[in-house]
Amino acid sequence: MENCPVAIDDHRRDIVTKNWCFQGAFSSMTVDDVYEIAKVVGAEVERLIDSYGKASVEGLVSHIVKVLELLESFAARNQAHNSKENELLKAFETLQLQQQRKRHVKECDESSNSAESRVGIL
Repeated sequence: MENCPVAIDDHRRDIVTKNWCFQGAFSSMTVDDVYEIAKVVGAEVERLIDSYGKASVEGLVSHIVKVLELLESFAARNQAHNSKENELLKAFETLQLQQQRKRHVKECDESSNSAESRVGIL
């Protein structure tokens, strides 16, 4: 996941950057990363509640939950797609190796046939 500028001040930025879930590429995000993000966001929401009261986050929490659910769905599909991609790459590599072996066998047969025909001429 790309660096996520969630924190507003330097103190909070230090807290956020210590969480590995905010590091890396989006394409490699896993469901576990989303759960870690949910924990970090939940802790921040609790701090807001402690400082400003429950009413200050009531409308926000349902939106956060929806976004986290969407992110979890994206991460799950991403993992499935990555798994399928790896499976297809392995199949492609296997086919390439089989083609190389066939070419090698064919070349060996052709060179041995050529050698036999030269010996027959002599």
